[in-house]
Amino acid sequence: LYYSLSNIFIHPATLEPFGVSVQEALSCGLPVITSDKVGSRYDFIKIDITGDVFPAGNYIELSKLISSSTVLKILINFIGQILNQLSFICC
Repeated sequence: LYYSLSNIFIHPATLEPFGVSVQEALSCGLPVITSDKVGSRYDFIKIDITGDVFPAGNYIELSKLISSSTVLKILINFIGQILNQLSFICC
């Protein structure tokens, strides 16, 4: 329910061996910004496509990612990916 109320998922953990919530957020159609200490970033985060990564504890960098056009670019790319998949399924 909470994922559907959001526009983006932010996982600022300082230590997270995997981070299932990243996969959950992506499966609900949310782009993700996560710290570099979240293990699932290797499997699921494609920079500027499905999300972005910032150095853990560097909240200045995190705030820049949130407030910059990076978020908009991620959302646009993510929507484009979804539309591509839909066109492949439908056609």
